[in-house]
Amino acid sequence: MAYSNKILFQCISLALVVLFGILSLEANGRILEDSIMHERHEKWMVQHGKYYKDSNEKELRFKIFKENVERIEAFNSDGNKSYKLGINQFADLTNDEFKGRNKFKGHMCSTITKTPTFRYENVSAVPPSIDWRQKGAVTPIKDQGQCGCCWAFSAVAATEGITKLTTGKLISLSEQELVDCDTKGVDQGCQGGLMDNAFKFIIQNKGLTTESNYPYTASDGTCNTKAESNHAASIKGFEDVPANSESALLKSVANQPVSVAIDASDFGFQFYSGGVFTGSCGTSLDHGVTAVGYGVSDDGTKYWLVKNSWGETWGEQGYIRMQRDIDAKQVCVRVRVFVFSLFTALVTAVRRKRTMAGKGGSAPATYSPSPTVQKKKTSIFQEDWVRPDGRGFHQCRPAFFRTGAVNAASGSAYAEFGNTKIIVSVFGPRESKKAMMYSDIGRLNCNVSYTTFASPVRGQGSDHKEYTAMLHKALEGAIILESFPKTTVDVFALVLESGGSKLSFHNNQGLNFTTRVQNMSDASEGLA
Repeated sequence: MAYSNKILFQCISLALVVLFGILSLEANGRILEDSIMHERHEKWMVQHGKYYKDSNEKELRFKIFKENVERIEAFNSDGNKSYKLGINQFADLTNDEFKGRNKFKGHMCSTITKTPTFRYENVSAVPPSIDWRQKGAVTPIKDQGQCGCCWAFSAVAATEGITKLTTGKLISLSEQELVDCDTKGVDQGCQGGLMDNAFKFIIQNKGLTTESNYPYTASDGTCNTKAESNHAASIKGFEDVPANSESALLKSVANQPVSVAIDASDFGFQFYSGGVFTGSCGTSLDHGVTAVGYGVSDDGTKYWLVKNSWGETWGEQGYIRMQRDIDAKQVCVRVRVFVFSLFTALVTAVRRKRTMAGKGGSAPATYSPSPTVQKKKTSIFQEDWVRPDGRGFHQCRPAFFRTGAVNAASGSAYAEFGNTKIIVSVFGPRESKKAMMYSDIGRLNCNVSYTTFASPVRGQGSDHKEYTAMLHKALEGAIILESFPKTTVDVFALVLESGGSKLSFHNNQGLNFTTRVQNMSDASEGLA
C-alpha cells in the first residue's frame, strides 16, 4: 500500500512538473512575443518620428499598435483577398481616432448647386486605361500631416493636372494658400472644407501661387497676401460630374484628373498597402482625393487609380487602386462615394506672358512682374561678414549629443548640429531573414528618412535616397561584414529638422558607431 502511494505521488509530481514546464514555456513565449512586438514598436517610432508625452501614453499606444498589427497580419494571411494591408504611420491610432482626422465636410455636399451641363456627355469612346502620371500631369505625392485639409490637396491636384494639359507645364501649386486664405465661407483650413468652394476661391482670387512661393506648414496660419498675389495658374470655371454615374466619371478621367470625395473610414483603407481595394464603402463622405486614371489588374479587376495626400508610406507609394464597375446590387453604394468636381477651365498665366511678348512688353493689368534687380555681391572674406544664421565666417555651428535615445536599439544617439536634428539607431548584428540565411558575409542595411515637418518642403524628395546610398558607401568599408555571417546590421537615420550639413552628420554618426560594432554592448557609446 505504501509502495503504491509512493508511485502515485511520483506520478502526480511528474505531471505537475510537466504542467508547470508547459505553463512556463507559454509564459516565456508570451514574454518573447511581447519583447519582439516592443522592438517593432520602437523601430516604428523611429521610422515615423513618433514621440509620446509620458510612459502611460506610450503603453496605451503600444497596445493599440499591437492590436492593429495582429489584425493586419490576420487579414493578410487570408489568401483570397485582392489587396493587402501594411503597418504605416497610422498604426498607433484606433479606427475611431483615424476617422476623426478626416475633416472633409461631406455632410454639406447636398447643398452644392449642381451644374446643368456636362462637357464630356457626348464622348462615345474612351481608352481601355489611362494613367495621367505617365503623361506628366501629376505632381509627386504630398503629405497633409495632421492638418484636416484633404479638400485643399484634392482641389490643388486637379488644378495642377489641368494646368499641365493646358500649358504643357507641370507646376506644384500651394495648398497652404487655400488653408490660410480661403476662410470666409465653408472652407476653414485644417478644420475642413469642400473642393467646390476651393475652386470658387481660385476663380475669385484669379489663381494660385506655387508651393515653393507659399510652402505648406500643416497648420492654420494668417493669409500671406504678398505671396498669394503672385499667381502661377488660374481657372475660369468648373462643373460637377453627374451623380451616381461611373460611366460619366470614366469619360471625365479619360480626359483629365478629377477631384473626388470618398468614404475613407474603413479599417482596410486606413492600412491599405497594395492591390485593388474591395473593402467596404459607404455614403458618409469624409475624405477628398484625386482620380488620376483607371485600368484593369492582372486578374481582370477594373479599378480607379486615386492619388491620396498621406505621403508615400501609405498605400502604393501614396496611391490606391479602388474597384470599379461592380455588380448592380452594389453599384449605387460604390458610385455614391464620389462627389465629382470637374474642371472646364484653362490656365491663363502662361498666355499672359505670351501676350506681353507680342505687344512689345506692354503688360495687361492682371500681370505685373517685379523688375530684376542686380544686387552687389558681398565678399565672404570681409572681416565683418556674417552668415544668414548670425554666425561669423570662422564660427562653427553649435552641437549637442546624447546617447541611448532609442531603448530597443543596439546603439543610438540624438544629435543637434545647428538647426539640424537627427536620431541615428543601429540594430544588430541579428539573424538575417531566410533569403540571407546562407550568406557567408553579413548584410548592411542603411536608411535615411525625413519627418514630414523636417523642412518647409514636404515629402522625402530625392535627397534621402542619395544620402542613404552615400551613408551605406561610407559604412560598408568600416564594418567587417565577414565577421558576421548570416546576420544583418540595420542603421536608421531620421532627420527631425533639416538645417544643413546632413550628409556629413549621418556619416559621422554611423562611422563612430562602426569603430565599436564588434562589441554591441558598447554600441550606444559608439554613436556618440
